Amino acid sequence: MGIGHDSKLSQMRKRPTGDEAEFGETSPLRRRALLELIGYLIAGSIPMLLLAFLLVGFQPLELSLATAFYFVGSLLIIRLLRRGFTLNSLGAGNLITLIRFVAVSALFSAIFVSANPWLIVVISVLAMVLDGFDGFFARKTGAVSEFGARLDMEVDSALAVVLALNIWLSGIASPLIVLLALPRYLFAAASYLFSWLNKPLPERYSRKVVSVIQVATLVGLNAPIIPSWFVLPVSLVVAASLIWSFGKDVIWLRRSR
Repeated sequence: MGIGHDSKLSQMRKRPTGDEAEFGETSPLRRRALLELIGYLIAGSIPMLLLAFLLVGFQPLELSLATAFYFVGSLLIIRLLRRGFTLNSLGAGNLITLIRFVAVSALFSAIFVSANPWLIVVISVLAMVLDGFDGFFARKTGAVSEFGARLDMEVDSALAVVLALNIWLSGIASPLIVLLALPRYLFAAASYLFSWLNKPLPERYSRKVVSVIQVATLVGLNAPIIPSWFVLPVSLVVAASLIWSFGKDVIWLRRSR
């Protein structure tokens, strides 16, 4: 899982080389990857709208919000690829991550309107399951890249935020539930203020476990069978695990300045 502050976060701080910084101007092969990405994003808008329609029906406002979310996210993804990409093709791993982005955008349509909670859970679980395959295929095909790692992390983070917002606005929990989805963004914001937070982190299995628990909890709390009394204690447990995981990394970074 990419949510959290694992070592992939440090990779995106690297300055692009001169060739990477001029993507699309000096490398026809990389320009091909950009056109491939744009093509995938345009094609993905169709299943995104179909999924959103399945969730909320013919609700023009909600469908428009999902479309806007998808459009803005697509622009950010294109910008991310233009900042530096060393391969001439996106590969299967990035394509799977883009499919997950389609699912997250569709889920955004259900935030402000009543939708079938089980359908939300099913789509969310699908996005989680696919998260276990994008990195696998990237490594298997030799298509591992800084862009792919960052894209995976951002899609994971967006999924957590969308799920947390849906829990809150559905009346399942208080606005504090949104805090469970924000640690990665808070850590990233802090790294701009404190440069020592940009240092690469060592691989740590517990960090990945906490990330899985974070998203799985947000998915589970969207299920209608979860009793209301269960929300607070499980949220506190997840919050404690996130504080422990982030705190451990912050202390390590502080000591190794």
